[in-house]
Order: sequence, then structure tokens, then C-alpha cells
Amino acid sequence: MKMEKPSKFLKQFIAIAALSALHLHSSSQCTGNITYTLDTPPNPDNTYPPGAVVELCVTQDGWNGNAQGSNWFEGFGLELGVGWESAVPTAAPSDAEGDASGTWIWVESVTSDATGLTAGPGYFFEGPQGATDGNPGNDWGDYCMMGDCIWNFCVSLTVATVGEPLDLSIGVTPYSDGSMGSWGTELCFDPEVPIFGGTIGCLITGCTNPVACNFNPAAGCDDGSCSLPGCTDPVACNYDPTALCDDGNCTYGGCTDIAACNFDPTAGCDDGSCGYFSMGDITHNFLPCPDTTCTGSEVNYAVTGSELSIYDWHITGGGLVSTDLTSSCEISWGDIPGTYTVSVQEMTPQGCEGELKTCEVVLVAPEIQFDSSYRICYNQDVKLQASPPGGSWSGDYVNGNTFLGTQPGVHWPEYLVNIYGCDITKNIDVTVEPLYEAPRITYTRNELDLCFDSPTQRYLADDNRSAEYFWSIDNSLQFGNSNILTVEWYDTTNTYVISLYGIDAIGCQSSASEITVQTTSCERFYAPNSFTPNGDGINDVFRIVALSAYYPKMIIYNRYGSPIYESSSLIWTGDCGSGYYPPNDAYNWVVTYRDRNGFGKEQKGVVTLIR
Repeated sequence: MKMEKPSKFLKQFIAIAALSALHLHSSSQCTGNITYTLDTPPNPDNTYPPGAVVELCVTQDGWNGNAQGSNWFEGFGLELGVGWESAVPTAAPSDAEGDASGTWIWVESVTSDATGLTAGPGYFFEGPQGATDGNPGNDWGDYCMMGDCIWNFCVSLTVATVGEPLDLSIGVTPYSDGSMGSWGTELCFDPEVPIFGGTIGCLITGCTNPVACNFNPAAGCDDGSCSLPGCTDPVACNYDPTALCDDGNCTYGGCTDIAACNFDPTAGCDDGSCGYFSMGDITHNFLPCPDTTCTGSEVNYAVTGSELSIYDWHITGGGLVSTDLTSSCEISWGDIPGTYTVSVQEMTPQGCEGELKTCEVVLVAPEIQFDSSYRICYNQDVKLQASPPGGSWSGDYVNGNTFLGTQPGVHWPEYLVNIYGCDITKNIDVTVEPLYEAPRITYTRNELDLCFDSPTQRYLADDNRSAEYFWSIDNSLQFGNSNILTVEWYDTTNTYVISLYGIDAIGCQSSASEITVQTTSCERFYAPNSFTPNGDGINDVFRIVALSAYYPKMIIYNRYGSPIYESSSLIWTGDCGSGYYPPNDAYNWVVTYRDRNGFGKEQKGVVTLIR
């Protein structure tokens, strides 16, 4: 019959009874014997190869912890070296009494709630309710009444896949209930039991140097047995007296310089008999070929080589070669653009004719392009442009590439640019217009009496630059841009200012010119300020004389603003037109009329009547 796990009180009682019966004293040694097996034994040097998988099985027989205050067996902690990449459980321990008092579980890490100790990975006992919380650090442990129980467990261990001698040590630490469980005493505690010590080794040993005679491509690491190859023939140039084997590379004496007359392609090393030439490639002014230059230029071409050799220079037309059969020449190129070839061949004192070296030369006729000539105003400046860019400008009134138009006339700045090593110059014309003086205004009269002078007047500007003209009257811009301004003057008495400036075809603006025009209106009224209608023939009539007043009408008002007389003849005899004669007094008169343009106007005044 399965026995129920006793309470903590009963657990203490049983433990005390066991101590009395066996007469055991308190000791920290609770564990029985610990043994182990590894399904794959290590190499003779106590190593495992990278990536090896090994199953570890551990057996513990006996437990004396029940004599130590009911310190039941709590679990196995594994201590693994860093070379073990992983640990996977394969077989768990069994409940010692078989009474279903708990369950052994695998944990990666566990910390005791009671003591704060941390252990794992390993197997730890969970119960009595089974694997309820997964934390064996707060449970009782596996009870073993007689102390002769046996526990077994297995774990699959994998070696890391590195070629380093990392630690593969294995240790087992048994834990009591008082160390990791809920029983608050540590009277029973066993230290770690080392069961294996080793390191990561090689997959296959052998010589891993690929240049060695006994190179082993399947070897995982070098066993120090490498024998390096070499030439073992004592008559060879590359004889190696320390070589353990011959790699077949032995070479024998002869001339090995491919530029030599007696070059021996089968020679393994040079025996000093080479007679050779060493001409290099053609360069032009120290630059490698091909070359592009301009017509009419002089260019130096050269090769490197022995001063004892003769160098034969040629050109396929296009220029004249000057040489003294040395390693350099000068070519004066002609004026016909095209593609030409410069060639040279070396003749050594031994009679060796070297390789014919050539240089392709493109001859071009360089040209400077200007967008256009320039025409600017006086005191204006302009940025000078040319193609190809990058050259320099010179000449009077030039600053950098800016021309300053401070002097009228035609100027010729010069542009200098280097094209394919040739200095090319070209001039461009810049025309600076003279100062644009204020245009002179021609007119008939500038004082107009509109009773006698026509209101339509014409003003004429001297047109010597084919310009547009801008007229203003009292700062009011007038319509039209010709050199003639026609004005219809109003019948007013006023003074006007006519101003004028011109802008020519390239945008030069003149100074402004001005004239003053004075107009006198023809609308004039002559009226006396008193009259005496007493019949003595002297000043008996009030008469208004009006000029340029059409359809006039006169009204006389008394001092109270009441009209007393009306006439279109602009004459008042001092009566009211009804036989009534008003008394002596001052009377207001108002004349309404139309001017020459048909606009209605009026004039006012005061006249005194004296009888």
C-alpha cells in the first residue's frame, strides 16, 4: 500500500526516532555513493571532438539525510564546463518510496525560497501535489525511510562546434530539503562531486598544412607531423636541402629574362648569361600613350632603355621627327588634323632587335568658341565667356573674366587656354557705347496764351540712338514711346514740367531732360465792381465781357440770396425787368456758360449799385 507523505511534524518525529534507533550523529554527509557512465568514452587525451553527443547517466545509492532532522533528498544539480553547448534530459529519477509523494522534474535553474541558493540545470523533486508550480525550491523532497534508496537519471550532452580546447568538466551536487526545499535547516549539505574533467579536442588529427607532403585534408587539427615539400635535386636552382619530399618544382640554370636575345623558356633560374634589351613603352611628355595634341605643336616622345642601344623612330606622316637615335625624339606636328602613329624599335649592342613599340596620336586643330561679341553701355560690366572653359582673360579694363565698360569704343580682350598641351589665344570684340546724354527737346513755344495759341502742341526729341522714349508731364507717364509727344493743353492757367529719357536697343538709359510749359487760359471775365444807373450817361450799365464763354446766362441776387434779374446778354441796367428799381446795395452775380469743349462752368462776383 502506498504511504501518504507525512506532515512536517510527523516528518520530524520519524527523523528523531530514526536517530535514536540507529545512534547516528549529526553530519553534513547525507549522500550515498555517486557513480556515472558516459555512453561514448573520451579520446585517450581526455577530449571529445567538436559537435560530439554524449549521454551521461548518474546513479546515487542511499540517503542519510533522514537522520539529520528529516532533511529529505531534494535534487541533483549539474555543474557543466563551458565547452558543453547543451544539456537535454533523457531519463528522470523515480520516486524512492514509490508512494506518489511527488514528481522529479528537469529545470534549467532554480532558486530556493528558503535559503536563496541557486542551482541547475538538473533534476529536482516536486510535490506532494505533483508538478504544480514547477519550482522544486519550495517543496519537501523525496522521502527515503530506510536510507538505502537508489536514484538514477540520464542527460544528453552536446559538445560545442568550435576548434578550441574549452572546458568539458562535469560535476554533480546533491541537494537536501534543508538546502533547497521548505525545511529550514541546512544540517545536511554535500558539496559538488566532480565526475569528469576534459576539453574539446579534434575531429581527426593529422597534418593540416596544405603545402606539406603529408597534408591531410580530413584532419581536424594538426598533430605536428607535417613534412614540408621542396626541390631535392642538388643541381637545381631552387634546391632545398631541408625538404623532406620533392614537389616537382625543380628548375635549372639558363637565361630567364624574356627581353634577352638568349632567353631560355625552360631555364629554372638565371645563370648570368643574358644579353638583353629593356625598352619600355612610349611616353609623351612623361605621360603614357595614346596621345592627343594640337596641330603645329612640338611634343617630346621617349622610352626607357639601355643607353648603349640604338633607337629607330618613325612617324606615319603628319609631322617631322627630330632624333639622334637615342631613347627620345621630338616631333613637330603639321597643320593637317588626323590620326598618326609614332613607332620605335631598339637595337642592342648584341644585335637583338626589340619589339616594335607604337603610340597612336590624334592631331586636332584647336579652336576657341565665343558665344557672340559684346555690346554694353557706358559704365556697365559684362562676364566674358569662352569655350573650352578654364582659360584666362587679359587686356585693358579686364578684371578676371569681367570687362569694365569705363571707356567708350571697341576693345579686344584676349582669351588664353591650354588645349591638349597647346596654348591657344583668341580675341573677342567688346563695344562700349558712349555715355547716353539727355535727349534735347525741340518745341515751338513754352508760354502759351490759349486765346491766341493753339492748345495742340508737339514736342520733338533728337533721335540719334534709335531709342524708345519715355515722356512724363508732372511725373505722369504719357502713352507711346516715340520721339514725338503731342499734347492737347487744357484751357487753364498753369505751369507744367515735361521730362524725357530714352532707352536704346541694348538697354542703355539716358539722363533725363526737362522743359517748363506755362499756359494762360482764354476763359476770361471782365466785370466792373460798381455802376451808377442814374441816367447821366456815365457808368449807367453793369456789363460783363467774357471770352471763350459760350451760351452765357447771368443771374443777379440780392443780399438775401433771392434772384432779382436774369439775362443772357451779360448786361444789367439796374432794374428788375418789371419796372421795379432795387435800392443801392451790393449784389451778387453768377454767370454760367460752356467752355470750348462743351463743359459747363460758372463765374461769380459782386457789384455795388449806386444811384
